Amino acid sequence: MRNIKIILVLFLLTSAFVGCSSDSGGGETFSTVVLTTKPAVLTNNNLVVSCGGTLSSSFSNSNDCEAGICYSTVPNPTVLNQVVNTVLNLDFTCSFGDVVFGETYYIKAFIRNFTTGEVKYGNEISITIPNSITTDIVKNISCSGFSVDVTVASSLSANTERGICYSTSHNPTIDNQSFSNSTAGEGTFAMTITNLSIHDFVFPNTTYYLKSYVKFSGVYYYGNEVSFKVPGYIGGSGGYVFFDKGETTNGWRYLEAAPSNLVYNNNVNWLFNWNGCNSTTFLNGISNDIGTGLENTAIIRATCNFTDNAAAMASSTSLNGKSDWFLPSIEELKKLYTLRAENVYPVFGSAYPIISSSQLSNNSNFGINYSNGNQVTMFKSDYGRIWQVRRF
Repeated sequence: MRNIKIILVLFLLTSAFVGCSSDSGGGETFSTVVLTTKPAVLTNNNLVVSCGGTLSSSFSNSNDCEAGICYSTVPNPTVLNQVVNTVLNLDFTCSFGDVVFGETYYIKAFIRNFTTGEVKYGNEISITIPNSITTDIVKNISCSGFSVDVTVASSLSANTERGICYSTSHNPTIDNQSFSNSTAGEGTFAMTITNLSIHDFVFPNTTYYLKSYVKFSGVYYYGNEVSFKVPGYIGGSGGYVFFDKGETTNGWRYLEAAPSNLVYNNNVNWLFNWNGCNSTTFLNGISNDIGTGLENTAIIRATCNFTDNAAAMASSTSLNGKSDWFLPSIEELKKLYTLRAENVYPVFGSAYPIISSSQLSNNSNFGINYSNGNQVTMFKSDYGRIWQVRRF
């Protein structure tokens, strides 16, 4: 009889804490004890997730339990993950902020005994945070800069700062390298980073991870992560890629320089006979821009097709099975020179400038000074040197 009384007392004690049991690391789901209510993202000046739970009436007079939610970016969260506690009520609500846009959060309500540490979990729910900050692909990548477009949704229009951050590791923050935009608010804005110092900001042949961000109510929120690789790696001809559009358009994405610059008659300079049209011919359609060197070369050859002019010599080159070379435009040549400036290419000496396919007037064209990369103006009959490039 005494044994029966002891068993009955133990049963009643266990029943009094029907919502708590040992936490096995994942927890069982006892929906009759604690229910997880559906969460909602509050975007009206509060970027938080609000959710909670409903407890069994067994806990209406309980003083030795606490309730709350646990959440994680992987399924089956437990109290070993992120936890928000609240005062014990049969219906309770908890909130958490500092969300990551585009991330999915998995959430469970729980009840825990203060004394024993026993835990019961509710059902699991999940929510994906809307992408209120969208980071586009990185474009126009060279060793001296890049560009990226960012779109900020209206829910973040009251931001006080917006920009980008990047690192060689995933999930960069403003504690890494960052640049802020000169404006704030919603909509799409462009971040164009130019004249970077390689040693301070980017390194050749290196992959970076980039996120956009906004500062909202004193908190930094981040957009999706994208990646880009800084040129300075070997391309299909054995030369170095020096420019990456970030996407393929008009049949090409990359600009690649020949493994070595072109030497005429084994000499360090050669006669730049671009003047085959009496050195006073202005060729219509010639451009300075990146991505126009091939077209410039075609125009020069079609109008002044002499075998010893720079355009003809560049386009007649055959290296490592590639014969699609051309004379670069002045802006292409400047991007190429960033590799030379950082000693990615072997050093070679020259008293003459490197010639571009861009022109200034009927008798002058552009080149760059080999020693410092500065743009120079040359007569079309001046001696110079060629560094032919291709695109793919």
